[in-house]
Amino acid sequence: MSKTFIGIGAGPIQTGIYVAGAADGGFDRIVLAEVEPTLVASLKKHRSITVNTAEADRITTRTYENIEVYNPNDPADLPQLIDIAKDALVFNTALPATKFYKFCAPWMKEAFAKNPDGRRYIYTSENSTTAAADLKTAMSVEYPETYYLDTVIGKMSKVFAAGENDLPTLTPDFAKGHLVEAFNTIYTSSAPGIEEVGVKNLYAKPDLVPFEEAKLYGHNANHLLLALMAAERGCNYMSEAANFPDIVEYTLQALIQESGAALCKKYAGVDEYFEPAN
Repeated sequence: MSKTFIGIGAGPIQTGIYVAGAADGGFDRIVLAEVEPTLVASLKKHRSITVNTAEADRITTRTYENIEVYNPNDPADLPQLIDIAKDALVFNTALPATKFYKFCAPWMKEAFAKNPDGRRYIYTSENSTTAAADLKTAMSVEYPETYYLDTVIGKMSKVFAAGENDLPTLTPDFAKGHLVEAFNTIYTSSAPGIEEVGVKNLYAKPDLVPFEEAKLYGHNANHLLLALMAAERGCNYMSEAANFPDIVEYTLQALIQESGAALCKKYAGVDEYFEPAN
């Protein structure tokens, strides 16, 4: 069966998680819906994107080929995007905030109306615990096999300007690039048949709330702790905290002994993730 992925928004979360996951998952067609004219023009020209990944001791670079892009604000692109979307298996929204759903919901609804019984999975990646419900509300029409999925993304990323470093930008002539961290375990809510969807590094859970709290009180809280201590040492970038092993170790112990212990107690037996040994 042919598989199409559509990413709505072309930021580093989209490129570093979902484009990468769709490419590694063997999707036949990877499509981006993006409205920034300069980026759209560059992507149309090159039909590829380059993403940089920060490993523990180096930065690796990977280019994804055969990327299609359509601007839903362009009258010439919109009909093509709708035609592709009606049969696409997987979508991901990675927009600045859920309030932007009002712009993508109309063309998505038009596309789905052309194939109302089609099975499709829509991941929402706006860092909101109500994102999936918000998008479903914005769509306003129920489709029997359309599933809206929340995500927990404990993965740091940034957009950098050309010349800020020696890394390649998103395309050879675009003025910005994407840098993401190597961590790539993304938890999502579940839906029937989701195990066969095939986007790599996405792990469905029947109850996402414990993982949302783990990100908030584990990842986010301790990231803030480390950032504050690093700032006191004169650091401008989080990576510079590695020069101060004492604050890194302090943060690690806070993560394990405070955040981790509390989360393991609260969610004991829910998932192996919350076993102290893990």
